Amino acid sequence: MTALLAAGVATVIAGCGSASPTGSATSGPGSAARTITGVVVQTDSHHPHGGTPAAGVKVGLYLQPTHAGGPISIDPPKPIVTGVTDGHGAFRFSGLRAGKRYFVFALGAKGYTIGHWERPGQHVRLSACSDCVMPL
Repeated sequence: MTALLAAGVATVIAGCGSASPTGSATSGPGSAARTITGVVVQTDSHHPHGGTPAAGVKVGLYLQPTHAGGPISIDPPKPIVTGVTDGHGAFRFSGLRAGKRYFVFALGAKGYTIGHWERPGQHVRLSACSDCVMPL
């Protein structure tokens, strides 16, 4: 089981590269079904559905949920792979197992951020609220 997980992580890392929105190592028919794409936007409590693309934000892909505060942050799960958003706030994780759920979380965002469970083939929008109150 550990060897299988290590092989899967190596595949994800090889396919992810710098987690940029273009130029994936995985291409061709069916590659979208093995890719999670997304964008990180910076928002505030007055404009929760708007936002400005957040460049240079570290994004992690997990097998367990995580968040930035509270008791779970004492011993947070480790991401299986990380990437950094490009100048448009976009990221991409390729070479994933089709049908499997992954938790996507913006590690380096400024403000309160909520992660999302996604499957390959999906596009996720992660918002970082700069003045929202983080629930404890």
